[in-house]
Amino acid sequence: MKHHHRMGTLTLVVAPLLGAGLGLLASPLLRIEQVTIVAPTPELAAEVGRQIHLPPDASALLYPLCHVCAQARTCYRVEDCSVRRQLPHGLLVRVTAREPIAALCDPEGYTLVSREGICLYRRESRPDLPLLRGLANSRLPLGSAVDRDHWRWALELLAGATKVGVRDGIETDFTELYQISVKTRAGWRGALGNVNSLTRKVTIMGELAEQLRREGQTPRVIDVSIPESPRWTTI
Repeated sequence: MKHHHRMGTLTLVVAPLLGAGLGLLASPLLRIEQVTIVAPTPELAAEVGRQIHLPPDASALLYPLCHVCAQARTCYRVEDCSVRRQLPHGLLVRVTAREPIAALCDPEGYTLVSREGICLYRRESRPDLPLLRGLANSRLPLGSAVDRDHWRWALELLAGATKVGVRDGIETDFTELYQISVKTRAGWRGALGNVNSLTRKVTIMGELAEQLRREGQTPRVIDVSIPESPRWTTI
């Protein structure tokens, strides 16, 4: 009887406390009133802010943070996101931005593209990035992605250019996929042939250019369309 009496007493004590606790969690005292967004630029913070929509009664203690991250990531310029609660009324959202690694060229200007092949920004003036011509048939909408195969070819080419130190200022023309060509910042040109083995071709091209430089020669055109038998002309 004493045991039942204690259980009854415990229930009478705990039940109101639980009810009060749940009521507090759901009360306006913990309602989200402010979402602070930290981003590399004010423009990106504003874009993310437009993507985040919370229920009017969302609790700063209970609302799932993964929902906020998912909304922030719908902004195609966001690379990563983290969210922290700032009790009693706030959330802190931190985002990092996708960075452009190359630019698509078209008659209207330049479209800056991320490592994932996502079109991020427009520029009228030439950016200080590798330039890619003919990779898309038309100007792609911002937020869309370059064709997967085409972008893979671009990444392979850029990997080779990085390896041999000719990435900066390089211009590549993919208009004819059997006659891909590049122009380097130093002014000499490379003929790569088709889309096969682009990393290897560009690596051979760069190594040969460096060899010619050490020999006191300036290349004009280096043809690695057949990588086993490169050819070149000098100035």
